[in-house]
Amino acid sequence: MKTKVAVITDSASGFTFAEARAAGVILIPLTIIIDGKEYEDLKDITTEQFLAAQKQKARTTTSLPAPGKVYELFKKTLQDYEEIARIFPAVQLPVILMDALLSSIL
Repeated sequence: MKTKVAVITDSASGFTFAEARAAGVILIPLTIIIDGKEYEDLKDITTEQFLAAQKQKARTTTSLPAPGKVYELFKKTLQDYEEIARIFPAVQLPVILMDALLSSIL
């Protein structure tokens, strides 16, 4: 029997939303913070806008998607899929702990 598996990654993967959709991947945006204002990567701000802010010496940081947003996405995704494969860039290895925790409570 085949299992229906959803693949989820975040915008640090390099996918745009269109590319992810075409590949059958669900994309969750990172949080981009510029001078204290939060944006959802690729939704509220483009890569070019982020790079322009850095060139202008704005205070820029990034953050993983909030655990609550990840939880809600997992919960919603499991309505249509039996399992989730969470793919993440190697630089985010500590997120494994968050995903393991979320997976254990779903």
